[in-house]
Amino acid sequence: MPTRRTMFALAATALSARAQTPGHPLLAAPWEELARQARGRPVFFNAWGGDDRTNAFLAWAAGRLREAHAIDLRHVRLRDTSEAVARVVAERAAGRNTGGSVDLVWINGPNFLAMKDQS
Repeated sequence: MPTRRTMFALAATALSARAQTPGHPLLAAPWEELARQARGRPVFFNAWGGDDRTNAFLAWAAGRLREAHAIDLRHVRLRDTSEAVARVVAERAAGRNTGGSVDLVWINGPNFLAMKDQS
């Protein structure tokens, strides 16, 4: 069972994912502010959908976020995480640095490196 700290990290990351530049106000915002901004809004969490345990965890986390903070976490089930990475890279290349289609990505090392190399 994930701890409150894990849930905090999940929600905070979801809210700050749109802040793609260092020093963005969302990165320094207190939890209460992040939760206020996300309350009642969908947060799209892109993650590989091929593992039943991970899917169950994300469903559980979505329920907890909804109950505790009125945050609507939606699992976007990917065949390959690189799909979301490609969307983020393409949006940034097009000059879209805020308000992108990916709020949060469950990412592994190779995909992280691909995104880091694009910054």
